[in-house]
Amino acid sequence: DGEYYFAAGLDDLSSQLSQMMRKRFTSYSSFAGKTVNEILTSEEQKNAEILEVHELASGYLENKNGKYVFRKFPSALQIAPIMEMLSFDFNNNGENEVLIGGNYFGVTPYHGRFDSFSGTILQKGPEFLNYDLINVNFMNKSVRDLSILNIDKKPFLLVTYNDDRSEMFELNYWK
Repeated sequence: DGEYYFAAGLDDLSSQLSQMMRKRFTSYSSFAGKTVNEILTSEEQKNAEILEVHELASGYLENKNGKYVFRKFPSALQIAPIMEMLSFDFNNNGENEVLIGGNYFGVTPYHGRFDSFSGTILQKGPEFLNYDLINVNFMNKSVRDLSILNIDKKPFLLVTYNDDRSEMFELNYWK
């Protein structure tokens, strides 16, 4: 109905906005369902900065004759944050594909981890291929870096994770 509400609960707001929240709201039920205007005075809101988000989807920018157009990834790629992309010719056809990895664990226990993105490969087109074509799976791992290492003229994929051991994969080209 045109009203704004805090996404954070009383405990989170109290930790961010000092103890004034705990003095105004002595119980969770006294805080529950209150709008921003009911929680903060007009004086407190005077210097507040309002930020707006118009798109939360992951995607890429396509260069259309010097003008960039946002292209949203399909819903299967929206299940967890995308944290890293690596451009490389994974199938040895002379054109680069993009390996996409993600997941994020730095959220409150209330929200749970974003850990169900197994990774994918974006080909020109765009066409998305399953992660298993290069025999890697990022499920339940938080990807932080993707790199190609050449050892004895063979490409290897080095994957660095947050709070986990790095992994290295020999790249066997798919057909």
